[in-house]
Parts: sequence; C-alpha cells; structure tokens
Amino acid sequence: LHLDKALAVLDYHKYIPQKSESGSHVVCRCKYFESMVYSLKAGEDVSLPGDDSRFEAVVSIEGEAVITVGDSVVTLAAGECAFISASELPLVMSGEASVMVCRV
Repeated sequence: LHLDKALAVLDYHKYIPQKSESGSHVVCRCKYFESMVYSLKAGEDVSLPGDDSRFEAVVSIEGEAVITVGDSVVTLAAGECAFISASELPLVMSGEASVMVCRV
C-alpha cells in the first residue's frame, strides 16, 4: 500500500538478458539461486552437469520439452514444471521449446 515508496525504487531501464553457457540467457543470479532460459531446438540436446548440492526446477515456457535425468524421462507442455532432486546425473533437455531452469 506504499505506492510512492514502490514507485521510488522501480528500475525503468529495459532488461537486457545476459548470455551464458549453452546459448542460455541469465534471468537472475545471486549466491542463493540462479534462473536461466534456454531455447531448445528440435534434434538438439542441451545437457547440464549434475550437482548433488542443489535441486533444480524446470518450467516449460512455450512448446514441448523432454527432460531426462538418468532413466527418468518427463515431457513438459507449456506451463508445466518438473522438480529435479539434487543428483550428480546430468540433466538433458530436448524438444522444441523455451524452458526456464531455476537452480537453488
């Protein structure tokens, strides 16, 4: 309800995504978590190394993505999300979609 205070701290500059590994764009990164957006293309896999110290959430923004970790495979339609438990197994994404990966 403090509209004046909220308006005082708004950043009106256009957000320009930072490029990162595997053609992804950094949405947010700090010492606690990071969010990356990946553009998946048909016939190409994107593999992210496993990390047994943190979990990941994968959200399909548009299109259909196939997420594979070890023997587990899940298909995500736009708007669906999968949580990947901490593991040393790589996370492999394929399909034709835009996905956001949030690592905590």
